[in-house]
Amino acid sequence: DNNDYIPYQLYKDSNYSTVWDATGGVTNVGGSGGVSKTGTGSAQSTPVYGKIPQGTSISTKPGNYSDSVVVTVTY
Repeated sequence: DNNDYIPYQLYKDSNYSTVWDATGGVTNVGGSGGVSKTGTGSAQSTPVYGKIPQGTSISTKPGNYSDSVVVTVTY
């Protein structure tokens, strides 16, 4: 059922202590919530971590769930 979902939060670190900014359901990682990198001419990666917040009530059916995260890079 496409109406089933599990709420989750994206984090910048593996300790789940720095949350990505989010406003109005649209993730906003620019400005103070963004990631700054210095161009090196080589590919660079930035890990993103996801977690279902503790205490979240999940009333959906067991199964596999997926989502798409859109990233905009400004340079």
